[in-house]
Amino acid sequence: MFVLALLINFVSMLEYKDYMLHFGLLAVGKVKDKSLMTLINQYQKMLSPYGLVSVFELKPEKFSESNQIQAQRLEQFKIDDFIENLQKKENWTPILLTETGKRYNSVDLAKWLSTLEGKPLFILGGALGFDYSFKSKHKTQLSLSDLTFTHEMARLVLFEQLYRVTTILNNKNYHY
Repeated sequence: MFVLALLINFVSMLEYKDYMLHFGLLAVGKVKDKSLMTLINQYQKMLSPYGLVSVFELKPEKFSESNQIQAQRLEQFKIDDFIENLQKKENWTPILLTETGKRYNSVDLAKWLSTLEGKPLFILGGALGFDYSFKSKHKTQLSLSDLTFTHEMARLVLFEQLYRVTTILNNKNYHY
């Protein structure tokens, strides 16, 4: 019965002409590669009729071999602190982008994102990634691929998928 209700809800959403989603991206670090940033901006512009992406960037911690664990924990603390403050203003659903997260095809990703209680907030870690305890605390996790990407490439793939998701939800001809 619950699955049927979700399916009916999803189909009814497809009937709306302008289904608008608000996504968030919380990333540790900035995109330094100008060509990648150009592509990310292009997808963000293409997304604008169907969805909004609020990008929040945290400064990565400097680290060496001797202080990697401390730097990683500090970055994770800053992420949690940022999420906590953001949650005071709006309802967000934190989603860790991890190599071990749930994998979806694009249509199922669109369905899943459209059923979340809060606005999807994708969290992209820095070079040190996330430790086990952080992943355990944040149960909602998504994997973009079985492949490993740089954090900059992961951001580009995410933006392309968000554009694809919004076109699927708005019944536009991008996803075949």
